[in-house]
Amino acid sequence: MRTTGNSALAVIVVFTATSAGATALTQSDPPISDSSDNSTDIIVRGRHVRGSAVGSIEPIAVLDENALKGLGGDDDQRRPSAAQGDRHVGCGWRSRGLLNGRRVSGVEDLYSLPFEAIERTEILSEQDAARLGFPSTVRVMNFITKKHFRALSVHETAGTTTEGGGGTHYAEVNATRINDGRRLSLTGSYTHQDNILQSSWSILPDPAVPFALQGNVTRIGGGSIDPALDARAGRAVMLAAVPPDAQARRNLSSYAAAGQAMTDIGPYRTLPPRTDQLRFDGTLAVPIKTIDLSFNLSAQQNWTAGSNGLAAAAITVPAGLPALPFTTPVLVNRYLPGIILRQQGQASTLHGGMTAQGGVGRWAWNASARWPMHAVDQVRALGRARDR
Repeated sequence: MRTTGNSALAVIVVFTATSAGATALTQSDPPISDSSDNSTDIIVRGRHVRGSAVGSIEPIAVLDENALKGLGGDDDQRRPSAAQGDRHVGCGWRSRGLLNGRRVSGVEDLYSLPFEAIERTEILSEQDAARLGFPSTVRVMNFITKKHFRALSVHETAGTTTEGGGGTHYAEVNATRINDGRRLSLTGSYTHQDNILQSSWSILPDPAVPFALQGNVTRIGGGSIDPALDARAGRAVMLAAVPPDAQARRNLSSYAAAGQAMTDIGPYRTLPPRTDQLRFDGTLAVPIKTIDLSFNLSAQQNWTAGSNGLAAAAITVPAGLPALPFTTPVLVNRYLPGIILRQQGQASTLHGGMTAQGGVGRWAWNASARWPMHAVDQVRALGRARDR
């Protein structure tokens, strides 16, 4: 049994300079003048677009709710988190995500949000990326949630392949509530994938592998097995199958005509192993006076179980034994019947994050902290008998 773990705490503080025109998208109404007053004062009414991060430069694109639905894909692909992180979005760009015009501590802040809670998405220019504290090579996407949203959803899917088995099952429960600046989202999900045996894919045994249930004889260090066997066969014999009959094993001529014995270990070997994943994500966002606080916690547990074929053994047989007729030491390469190499693994991941944001004059400040921890507990069982 081997157990490894690591944990770290990262704190990032970002200050960015903004102006009045860079903090909100405004649209001016026609000037209104008072006919009873001959002054030249002009009154301009502005409209603030909630959650927008657009500055003086218009966004490259704005996707409303209908456009987001038209993108298609499954729920995971339509989540805001699908665009967050080190993902290439074309021409060398990498994407980062904002939520309601604010930075997030990580993809976990966005993972539990259903796409139905998103009112629109702004794709910002590279100039806005620099203004918000990102490198100019980053494409920033701002996800704006609905002002009021409340939903409880249950999602379940199942599938299988047309050949070879490999069924999958996914179930998810999500509860989300948004009330202006307050947000609470909880998601629990379970994912299962069956294992697939190598025999289901009709993969032939590898002739370069000398092992077989019947056994194959080779010389220690390579080369022809025995000069006497070469003389009997009229050629150099470098590998010969062990005859199944005990009496024939003592006769050198039985090996002269024998070819290579091969065993298909496909029924004892899985290609993708069985996997099970249990995941929980929770996010809480609350405004406290002029500061916006958000907290997220995610936990994930993975289990894997598979088999790596039959156990193999290379048995050294000295020369002169009555069981075999060879005049030189040889190796008998065999699979051990009924002994399957199995592998089981577990991995636990716990992540926590916090983001605090506010503004002082023209300056907007952002502080985020992350605490990732990952632990792996791997167990290998060699020589476990096959379940019957």
